[in-house]
Amino acid sequence: MGPHWNPMATEVGVVLEGEGMVRVVCSSNSTGRCKNKRFMVGPGDVFVVPRFHPMAQMSFNNASFVFMGFSTSAKKNHPQFLAGKRSVLRTLDKDVLALSFNASNTTIDHLLGAQVETIILECVSSAEEELELMKKEIERERKEKEKIGK
Repeated sequence: MGPHWNPMATEVGVVLEGEGMVRVVCSSNSTGRCKNKRFMVGPGDVFVVPRFHPMAQMSFNNASFVFMGFSTSAKKNHPQFLAGKRSVLRTLDKDVLALSFNASNTTIDHLLGAQVETIILECVSSAEEELELMKKEIERERKEKEKIGK
């Protein structure tokens, strides 16, 4: 599922089938305790992503990843997508985007023009890459703890 965040509610996901990776990024208004996270989920797992935290859910190559998601708000909650046809970036002025990303208007046109899908995006090996990065982070943290313990 394309990168997105929920402005009105916490998102809760329940994995129904398959395995996948979830990537959560701390929002700009998070407390200092917040850390970016990536984690693997499988059937029966429940994951919770707080309001305003950008996230993406990814399946592994040639595998299914089925989850049911719902929010904690009874109000209309429209996820804000960062990529695809419904990208919130499309609502911003191209000149502002170009200045924000220190890129040319042509680059911004290419960026937004390449986003043809809406919610489900093709991203080959993204879950595999996230899993490898997660393993490296775990190993780095283990080594840091060993260093502190000596």
